[in-house]
Amino acid sequence: MENYIPDDKTLMKAIRARKDEAFVYLHKQYYDAVKYFVTKNSGSEEDAEDVYGEGIAILMEMLDDGEYIIKNTLAGLFISVCKNKWVSVLRKRRSESFFMESRSWAVLLHNIDRDIKKDKEQDILWKGIAMLKKECQKIIKYFLDGKAMKEIATIMGYTAATVRTKKYECNKYLKKVVQDQPEYPGYWE
Repeated sequence: MENYIPDDKTLMKAIRARKDEAFVYLHKQYYDAVKYFVTKNSGSEEDAEDVYGEGIAILMEMLDDGEYIIKNTLAGLFISVCKNKWVSVLRKRRSESFFMESRSWAVLLHNIDRDIKKDKEQDILWKGIAMLKKECQKIIKYFLDGKAMKEIATIMGYTAATVRTKKYECNKYLKKVVQDQPEYPGYWE
């Protein structure tokens, strides 16, 4: 495993099969680059972990869909996904900050309906979480509590790569469970 250096085709196949050694390899090869980019661009190490995890999830989804064709290298694709994710996070933070500073009472009153809808959506989401396997419930709740990937891995006795994979699979299943609930139509459309 220490000498595991796959070509892109082999690595993509291993990612699709959710093999731990593929995720360990990705982490060894690319986590530091992602961390460097995020921390040099107004982020923390925890932000870097989150962006890396989201990058893995996006990469897995792209490979699972089978529609994406890699034009250069898998490494280039993965780093681009992570950079784009971080830029997106920064944009969102800036717009939220600006929005919070410039909000008026009229806007706050207008948002009451949105908040009621959000409460209903959260109820549907929690019902969906309750329908998951216990392991998925734990993983999702740990993330919702703001625990870092490494902390969850330690608590559950897994590697961070395994937790990342399980989080992706649990989220995918949660989405299906939520969409199958009778209350779903109309709230996320």
